[in-house]
Amino acid sequence: MRWSMFAWVVTWCSNRMPLAKASCTNPNCIEAPQAGGTPMIKDALVLLAGSPTDASALQIAFLLARIFWSRMDCLHVRPGTGQIVAKAAVNQFIATTGNVELIHSIERAAAQAGKEARRSFDAFCEDRNFVNGKDGFSQDGVSASFREILDDQVEKSIEESRFNDCVFLARGAGNDGFSIADIGSILISAGRPIVVTTPEAPQNLVPTVAIAWKETAEAARAVAAAMPLLRKADRVFVLVGDEGGDALGRAMESATKLEEHLLRHGIPAKAKAVLAAERTRPEAILETAGALGADLLVSGAYGHTRARELVFGGFTRHVIKEARLPEFLFH
Repeated sequence: MRWSMFAWVVTWCSNRMPLAKASCTNPNCIEAPQAGGTPMIKDALVLLAGSPTDASALQIAFLLARIFWSRMDCLHVRPGTGQIVAKAAVNQFIATTGNVELIHSIERAAAQAGKEARRSFDAFCEDRNFVNGKDGFSQDGVSASFREILDDQVEKSIEESRFNDCVFLARGAGNDGFSIADIGSILISAGRPIVVTTPEAPQNLVPTVAIAWKETAEAARAVAAAMPLLRKADRVFVLVGDEGGDALGRAMESATKLEEHLLRHGIPAKAKAVLAAERTRPEAILETAGALGADLLVSGAYGHTRARELVFGGFTRHVIKEARLPEFLFH
């Protein structure tokens, strides 16, 4: 009697379990992500500065979104008059608020940046044949929407970041994109990983991923946050740099432990020592990642805090300024 009852329960549970979807045999097909067991990145905030760098930020965010069928929340924060005057005064463009014409010219520039951000978004949607529907634009499981908000750029970006799984933004070049100080402020306060995009977008985001590993809390948090992406990668390299003496041997032991941890998660990881060879550690890591064909660099964001700002150390500052591949950063 007990056995028949057990068999009935097993049969009932089996009949209620959903059937797995058939795999797509088309090599160009991106299968629907399976919810339930594997963590996914479903909401991506794309911060648009109204500059030429927005195009690559949108494209790199799309490369992630199509993996997980994610929502792209594209946001441009337009500074109000107070922020414009304060920023201008700090940069010594004006000494007082009396120069009304100059303030108006800065306001016009801010308004133009908003228009450029919208143009970049519209061009992105048109290039990828997004369909405009009642819930925004969509294409093959990826949805995208655009918003412009009048507020403090950094504070509003921090606030909106908390309702997303990760944040995409372009590093600044001149007056374009976000400054290193802005990136540091968002990283320390948002509680979300940031993908700092490059001027040139790669063809893909995760076939090959490099991890700039150091046995620190920041690096461990970055790896944990990047696990959904690492699970999708074909190759993952755990890179440790030469810091002199016998430090490389200890670093390799740590990298090998991380390799074993990732392998237990089914992630094809390989630890690799990077010799400096008359290069700085960040130079050696970046050059090795490039030589390995990495599409993305995962790294902890190192530095010290000052008020609500993260003042980057030499490694992170160099990576943000010089990397030719997108960086997935977490503090």
